[in-house]
Parts: sequence; C-alpha cells; structure tokens
Amino acid sequence: GKTQFGRMPAGAWGTKFLNNSTQGNRLRWYPNMLPENWGSLIFMQKVTETDAASEASDQDNDAYYVDLSYKAPFGKTTGALWAVRNATANAATVNPYTTTNFWLTGNYAFDALSFEYELNLAFGDAAPLADGTEQDAKAWGFYGDLGWKMQDWQLGGLFIYATGDDDPTDGSRKSMLSASNGTGKDFNPSQILFGDYMRILNGDMGGLSPDSINDAIITPGGTAGVMAFQGYAKFALSPSLSFSGDLTYAMADKEPSGYDSDYGLEAGVGMAYKLMDNLTYNAHFSYMWTGDYFKEGDSGANVENVYLLANALSMSF
Repeated sequence: GKTQFGRMPAGAWGTKFLNNSTQGNRLRWYPNMLPENWGSLIFMQKVTETDAASEASDQDNDAYYVDLSYKAPFGKTTGALWAVRNATANAATVNPYTTTNFWLTGNYAFDALSFEYELNLAFGDAAPLADGTEQDAKAWGFYGDLGWKMQDWQLGGLFIYATGDDDPTDGSRKSMLSASNGTGKDFNPSQILFGDYMRILNGDMGGLSPDSINDAIITPGGTAGVMAFQGYAKFALSPSLSFSGDLTYAMADKEPSGYDSDYGLEAGVGMAYKLMDNLTYNAHFSYMWTGDYFKEGDSGANVENVYLLANALSMSF
C-alpha cells in the first residue's frame, strides 16, 4: 500500500495524499466474518515508546485505526477512523491529547475513465503550543484525480486542497499541512512544488517543520495551506519506454497578512525506461515560475525562478 492523510502507517490501505507515516510495534487484524465484497482492518500501534525510559507511567504515543471497505466491479471505497493519543510531551506542562482523522477514499475505473479521490477531516485535539496552550484540530483536505486513457495516451487533471490557518495561535489548528507535515511521501504530482527534492509543500522526506511562518521554505505553505490545479499527459512509446508532462498552478488557501496568495506555476517533463521487470530508470526536468507569495509580503525578498533536473534508478521487490 501507499500512504494517506495524517499519521497513518504506510501500507495499511492504498491511498497516498497527506501522510507522514510512522514506525513502531504494530498489531493488525483483518476480520473475516463480513459479507462478500466487504472488508475491514483494525490496527493498533505503539508509535513511540517512552515509558520504559522514564519514571512516568504515561508518556507513550499510541495509535488506533479501524476501517470498513467495499469492493465493487468498478473499484473500491474505504472509510476509516484514525486516532493518535500523544502523551510524549512534558507531563508537567502538556496534558495527553488525542487527534482523530476521518478518511473517505475511492479508486474507480469505468472503461477508459478513471477517478481517484481522498477526503480527510481532522478533529479533536491538536498539538499544543510551545507554552502548553491546548488547541483544537479543525482541518480538512481533498485530492481528486480524473483520468482518461486513449490507446497509448493517458490524459487527466488533478485538484488538490488543504486548509490553511491565518492565525496559528488562536487555539484552533486549521492547517492541514501542518497537521500532516506535508502532502505525502508517495504524493508527487509535480517535482518542485510537491516533490521530495525541493520540499516546498511536502516536508515528509526531510523532516522540515511547517508550523512557524519564519522557519524553512516549506513553512509558509505549512500554515497557509494550498489549492492547486494540474493537467497532465502520459504516453507509452513502447512497453519499456514512456514519457510524461504536467502543468501545475498552486496558491495559498489562507496566506498570512501582507502576503500574496500566488505560489507559482510549474511545468515538467519526464521519461521512464524499464531496464528489467523490477528496475526502472527515471529522468525528469521541471521549471517553476515562482509566485509572489515567496517575496514574504513587503520584506523585499529577492525571488528567482526554480528549475530541477533529477534522475534515479528505482528497484522494486
């Protein structure tokens, strides 16, 4: 499996948007008493073990997950609840808090037409501020991909939305990217805005914090959220060689006071050549016309356009 919103362990179910996967001791149960075409997963995980190294009896980070899915001839739909109880903070200043996410995902195919989507709602408690002030989680995000396959061509469009927060200190955490630390380890529809190398709107691979407007480059997008549109095309020249192209425009959902909402426009082209059944060579070039958001309001920051050339060998097992 891939990944999805929040802090969902990789591989639990097959979506990919807004995730920061976790590690730890895991216990899964797939109930088999459900009717045909129905499925379920119950999942418990010790995300962080702290009790063993502390005199305190409650400083662990524990996660609980349950889903219900239905597989139809045209695709699969899954609804899930994911709750994380976090007591790892200093118990003298921060009480344990529980953040809960509701997911609804679907992946469908109707002849040449395909549609994939993911909806996430974050509610309950959010991570407290540095001084221990409690916060509520009130964030949501949506991703949709509509595609059309025509012989060797695949054409499609994406819509991406994650709520922003123009006041991160008001006791209500409304930034979805801040809650999820980026748009997802497996969610790379473009290489600069959403890719692993630049980490502008995706900090999952680098661990950058999107919680403060004054931190690293991901930070403004972390609190401001994102609304993005993309058109893409893919062409299979042969069973081994394929080409792709995409054009993406992104803007902030809730830009900070004095900022412009324009993140920028990105164009990319790529190729993939399958050397072996499990070994693929990928090359990609992207260019981004950087938007005025990164001028940081009236700060006078000098902003240049960005380009990225990347190539990699990928092996699957």
